[in-house]
Amino acid sequence: MGVDQMETNRISIPNFRRIAGKTADGRSIRNHMLYRSGAPIPITVQDIKGMRECGIRHIVDLRSDEECCAHAYQLSDAFVSHHMSALKTRDGLENFYFFMLIDKSSTVEDIKRAASFIHEGYRILPFHNPALALLLNLMEADDGAVLLHCSSGKDRTGVLAALLQKMLGVKEDVIMQEYLLSNAYILPDTLRHAKELGFQGDTRDMLVHCCSVHESLLRSSFDEVEKRYPGWEEFFEAEYGMSEKRIRNLKKRYLEP
Repeated sequence: MGVDQMETNRISIPNFRRIAGKTADGRSIRNHMLYRSGAPIPITVQDIKGMRECGIRHIVDLRSDEECCAHAYQLSDAFVSHHMSALKTRDGLENFYFFMLIDKSSTVEDIKRAASFIHEGYRILPFHNPALALLLNLMEADDGAVLLHCSSGKDRTGVLAALLQKMLGVKEDVIMQEYLLSNAYILPDTLRHAKELGFQGDTRDMLVHCCSVHESLLRSSFDEVEKRYPGWEEFFEAEYGMSEKRIRNLKKRYLEP
Protein backbone atom coordinates (compact mmCIF):
# COMPACT_ATOMS: atom_id res chain seq x y z
CA MET A 1 0.00 0.00 0.00
CA GLY A 2 1.46 3.38 -1.03
CA VAL A 3 1.86 6.35 1.30
CA ASP A 4 -0.96 8.24 -0.40
CA GLN A 5 -3.36 5.31 0.03
CA MET A 6 -2.50 5.03 3.72
CA GLU A 7 -3.19 8.75 4.14
CA THR A 8 -6.60 8.54 2.46
CA ASN A 9 -7.52 5.47 4.53
CA ARG A 10 -7.10 7.54 7.70
CA ILE A 11 -9.68 10.08 6.52
CA SER A 12 -13.28 9.37 7.51
CA ILE A 13 -14.94 11.89 5.16
CA PRO A 14 -17.64 10.09 3.10
CA ASN A 15 -16.51 8.75 -0.28
CA PHE A 16 -13.06 10.33 0.10
CA ARG A 17 -10.44 9.12 -2.34
CA ARG A 18 -7.84 10.16 -4.86
CA ILE A 19 -8.76 10.96 -8.45
CA ALA A 20 -6.58 8.33 -10.06
CA GLY A 21 -6.14 6.38 -13.27
CA LYS A 22 -3.73 5.25 -15.96
CA THR A 23 -3.51 6.66 -19.46
CA ALA A 24 -3.28 4.67 -22.68
CA ASP A 25 0.51 5.19 -22.69
CA GLY A 26 0.88 3.81 -19.17
CA ARG A 27 1.27 7.01 -17.16
CA SER A 28 -0.68 7.59 -13.94
CA ILE A 29 -2.14 10.65 -12.24
CA ARG A 30 0.34 11.69 -9.57
CA ASN A 31 -0.33 11.33 -5.85
CA HIS A 32 -1.12 14.41 -3.78
CA MET A 33 -2.77 16.25 -6.68
CA LEU A 34 -6.52 15.64 -7.04
CA TYR A 35 -9.08 14.28 -4.58
CA ARG A 36 -12.83 13.79 -4.44
CA SER A 37 -15.39 13.15 -1.71
CA GLY A 38 -18.84 13.70 -0.35
CA ALA A 39 -19.47 16.71 1.88
CA PRO A 40 -16.96 16.68 4.77
CA ILE A 41 -19.68 16.25 7.40
CA PRO A 42 -18.79 15.36 10.08
CA ILE A 43 -15.15 16.36 9.91
CA THR A 44 -12.68 15.51 12.65
CA VAL A 45 -9.32 16.87 13.72
CA GLN A 46 -7.82 13.65 12.34
CA ASP A 47 -9.54 14.27 8.99
CA ILE A 48 -8.09 17.77 8.78
CA LYS A 49 -4.65 16.43 9.65
CA GLY A 50 -4.98 13.73 6.98
CA MET A 51 -6.10 16.23 4.36
CA ARG A 52 -3.09 18.41 5.09
CA GLU A 53 -0.82 15.36 4.79
CA CYS A 54 -2.38 14.71 1.37
CA GLY A 55 -1.26 18.19 0.35
CA ILE A 56 -4.82 19.48 -0.03
CA ARG A 57 -4.94 23.27 -0.21
CA HIS A 58 -8.11 24.08 -2.15
CA ILE A 59 -11.59 22.68 -1.50
CA VAL A 60 -14.27 23.16 -4.16
CA ASP A 61 -17.86 22.74 -2.97
CA LEU A 62 -20.15 21.86 -5.88
CA ARG A 63 -23.41 21.97 -3.89
CA SER A 64 -26.27 24.42 -4.29
CA ASP A 65 -26.72 27.36 -1.92
CA GLU A 66 -29.63 25.57 -0.26
CA GLU A 67 -27.56 22.43 0.34
CA CYS A 68 -24.71 24.49 1.79
CA CYS A 69 -27.05 26.29 4.18
CA ALA A 70 -28.78 23.09 5.27
CA HIS A 71 -25.52 21.17 5.75
CA ALA A 72 -22.69 23.57 6.56
CA TYR A 73 -19.20 22.70 7.79
CA GLN A 74 -16.20 24.55 9.18
CA LEU A 75 -12.62 24.09 8.02
CA SER A 76 -9.32 25.36 9.36
CA ASP A 77 -7.47 28.29 7.82
CA ALA A 78 -5.09 25.78 6.26
CA PHE A 79 -7.54 25.40 3.37
CA VAL A 80 -8.95 27.78 0.79
CA SER A 81 -12.66 27.14 0.27
CA HIS A 82 -14.45 27.77 -3.02
CA HIS A 83 -18.19 27.42 -3.54
CA MET A 84 -19.42 26.99 -7.11
CA SER A 85 -22.66 25.16 -7.78
CA ALA A 86 -22.02 22.56 -10.47
CA LEU A 87 -25.53 22.36 -11.83
CA LYS A 88 -28.48 24.45 -12.86
CA THR A 89 -31.06 22.56 -14.91
CA ARG A 90 -33.26 24.02 -17.62
CA ASP A 91 -36.02 24.69 -15.09
CA GLY A 92 -33.59 26.45 -12.76
CA LEU A 93 -33.37 23.70 -10.15
CA GLU A 94 -29.93 22.99 -8.74
CA ASN A 95 -30.49 20.82 -5.67
CA PHE A 96 -28.93 17.58 -6.81
CA TYR A 97 -28.82 15.81 -3.45
CA PHE A 98 -31.27 12.92 -3.71
CA PHE A 99 -32.44 13.18 -0.12
CA MET A 100 -33.55 16.79 -0.64
CA LEU A 101 -35.84 15.56 -3.43
CA ILE A 102 -37.77 12.94 -1.44
CA ASP A 103 -39.29 12.53 2.03
CA LYS A 104 -41.07 9.95 4.19
CA SER A 105 -44.23 10.16 2.08
CA SER A 106 -42.40 9.40 -1.19
CA THR A 107 -43.55 6.43 -3.25
CA VAL A 108 -41.68 4.31 -5.77
CA GLU A 109 -42.95 6.65 -8.50
CA ASP A 110 -41.75 9.71 -6.57
CA ILE A 111 -38.29 8.16 -6.29
CA LYS A 112 -38.28 7.44 -10.03
CA ARG A 113 -39.18 11.07 -10.77
CA ALA A 114 -36.36 12.29 -8.55
CA ALA A 115 -34.00 9.93 -10.36
CA SER A 116 -35.07 11.34 -13.75
CA PHE A 117 -34.00 14.79 -12.54
CA ILE A 118 -30.60 13.34 -11.65
CA HIS A 119 -30.38 11.71 -15.08
CA GLU A 120 -31.07 15.03 -16.81
CA GLY A 121 -28.25 16.58 -14.84
CA TYR A 122 -25.73 14.10 -16.24
CA ARG A 123 -26.45 15.37 -19.75
CA ILE A 124 -26.06 19.01 -18.68
CA LEU A 125 -23.04 18.85 -16.37
CA PRO A 126 -20.25 18.75 -19.00
CA PHE A 127 -21.19 21.99 -20.74
CA HIS A 128 -20.22 25.57 -19.81
CA ASN A 129 -19.86 24.48 -16.22
CA PRO A 130 -18.36 27.26 -14.07
CA ALA A 131 -17.32 24.72 -11.43
CA LEU A 132 -15.22 22.79 -13.95
CA ALA A 133 -13.73 26.05 -15.22
CA LEU A 134 -12.75 26.88 -11.62
CA LEU A 135 -11.16 23.46 -11.15
CA LEU A 136 -9.10 23.87 -14.31
CA ASN A 137 -7.90 27.29 -13.16
CA LEU A 138 -6.87 25.87 -9.79
CA MET A 139 -5.02 23.02 -11.49
CA GLU A 140 -3.10 25.49 -13.65
CA ALA A 141 -2.30 27.69 -10.63
CA ASP A 142 -0.44 24.75 -9.06
CA ASP A 143 -1.06 25.97 -5.49
CA GLY A 144 -1.46 22.62 -3.75
CA ALA A 145 -3.78 19.67 -4.19
CA VAL A 146 -7.49 20.18 -4.92
CA LEU A 147 -10.44 18.39 -3.31
CA LEU A 148 -13.81 18.60 -5.05
CA HIS A 149 -17.01 17.46 -3.40
CA CYS A 150 -20.79 17.65 -3.57
CA SER A 151 -23.18 16.04 -1.07
CA SER A 152 -22.54 12.35 -1.70
CA GLY A 153 -19.52 12.69 -3.97
CA LYS A 154 -20.95 10.50 -6.69
CA ASP A 155 -22.93 12.41 -9.36
CA ARG A 156 -21.73 16.02 -9.73
CA THR A 157 -18.33 15.09 -8.33
CA GLY A 158 -18.31 11.88 -10.37
CA VAL A 159 -18.93 13.62 -13.69
CA LEU A 160 -16.44 16.43 -13.10
CA ALA A 161 -13.78 13.99 -11.88
CA ALA A 162 -14.38 11.88 -14.99
CA LEU A 163 -14.00 14.93 -17.24
CA LEU A 164 -10.70 15.81 -15.57
CA GLN A 165 -9.53 12.22 -16.06
CA LYS A 166 -10.65 12.36 -19.69
CA MET A 167 -8.70 15.57 -20.28
CA LEU A 168 -5.57 13.99 -18.75
CA GLY A 169 -5.92 11.00 -21.09
CA VAL A 170 -7.03 8.33 -18.62
CA LYS A 171 -8.48 5.31 -20.40
CA GLU A 172 -12.27 5.24 -20.49
CA ASP A 173 -12.61 1.80 -18.93
CA VAL A 174 -10.45 3.00 -16.02
CA ILE A 175 -12.58 6.15 -15.67
CA MET A 176 -15.69 3.96 -15.44
CA GLN A 177 -14.11 1.70 -12.84
CA GLU A 178 -13.11 4.69 -10.71
CA TYR A 179 -16.57 6.22 -11.07
CA LEU A 180 -18.33 3.02 -9.99
CA LEU A 181 -16.25 2.80 -6.80
CA SER A 182 -18.73 5.22 -5.22
CA ASN A 183 -21.26 2.41 -4.85
CA ALA A 184 -19.21 0.67 -2.18
CA TYR A 185 -18.80 3.93 -0.27
CA ILE A 186 -22.41 5.13 -0.37
CA LEU A 187 -24.44 1.93 0.15
CA PRO A 188 -24.30 2.03 3.98
CA ASP A 189 -25.40 5.68 3.97
CA THR A 190 -28.25 4.92 1.56
CA LEU A 191 -29.49 2.06 3.74
CA ARG A 192 -29.34 4.33 6.78
CA HIS A 193 -31.46 6.94 5.00
CA ALA A 194 -33.93 4.26 3.89
CA LYS A 195 -34.34 3.15 7.50
CA GLU A 196 -34.80 6.74 8.72
CA LEU A 197 -37.46 7.32 6.04
CA GLY A 198 -39.23 4.08 6.93
CA PHE A 199 -38.76 2.64 3.43
CA GLN A 200 -39.12 -1.11 3.05
CA GLY A 201 -39.47 -3.65 0.26
CA ASP A 202 -39.86 -2.18 -3.24
CA THR A 203 -39.52 1.40 -2.01
CA ARG A 204 -36.22 0.67 -0.28
CA ASP A 205 -34.93 -1.31 -3.26
CA MET A 206 -35.82 1.50 -5.66
CA LEU A 207 -34.06 4.02 -3.41
CA VAL A 208 -30.89 1.90 -3.35
CA HIS A 209 -31.00 1.51 -7.14
CA CYS A 210 -31.56 5.22 -7.78
CA CYS A 211 -28.91 6.33 -5.27
CA SER A 212 -26.31 4.07 -6.88
CA VAL A 213 -24.13 5.12 -9.78
CA HIS A 214 -24.42 3.19 -13.04
CA GLU A 215 -22.19 3.08 -16.08
CA SER A 216 -25.13 4.19 -18.24
CA LEU A 217 -25.33 7.49 -16.32
CA LEU A 218 -21.74 8.54 -16.94
CA ARG A 219 -22.02 7.15 -20.45
CA SER A 220 -24.91 9.58 -21.06
CA SER A 221 -22.57 12.49 -20.20
CA PHE A 222 -19.92 11.22 -22.58
CA ASP A 223 -22.46 10.48 -25.31
CA GLU A 224 -23.78 14.04 -25.11
CA VAL A 225 -20.26 15.42 -25.57
CA GLU A 226 -19.54 13.08 -28.47
CA LYS A 227 -22.86 14.00 -30.10
CA ARG A 228 -22.00 17.71 -30.07
CA TYR A 229 -18.28 17.62 -30.84
CA PRO A 230 -16.09 15.67 -33.28
CA GLY A 231 -13.57 14.95 -30.53
CA TRP A 232 -12.67 15.60 -26.91
CA GLU A 233 -9.98 18.10 -27.83
CA GLU A 234 -12.59 20.23 -29.60
CA PHE A 235 -14.89 19.93 -26.57
CA PHE A 236 -12.32 21.17 -24.04
CA GLU A 237 -11.22 23.97 -26.39
CA ALA A 238 -14.75 25.23 -27.16
CA GLU A 239 -16.28 24.82 -23.71
CA TYR A 240 -13.32 25.76 -21.48
CA GLY A 241 -10.69 27.40 -23.67
CA MET A 242 -8.31 24.53 -23.03
CA SER A 243 -5.94 24.65 -25.97
CA GLU A 244 -3.70 21.75 -26.88
CA LYS A 245 -0.78 23.59 -25.22
CA ARG A 246 -2.67 24.16 -21.94
CA ILE A 247 -3.74 20.51 -21.78
CA ARG A 248 -0.19 19.37 -22.58
CA ASN A 249 1.15 21.51 -19.72
CA LEU A 250 -1.40 20.05 -17.29
CA LYS A 251 -0.46 16.54 -18.37
CA LYS A 252 3.20 17.30 -17.63
CA ARG A 253 2.26 18.52 -14.16
CA TYR A 254 -0.36 15.93 -13.23
CA LEU A 255 0.92 12.74 -14.84
CA GLU A 256 3.92 10.70 -13.78
CA PRO A 257 6.57 10.64 -16.53
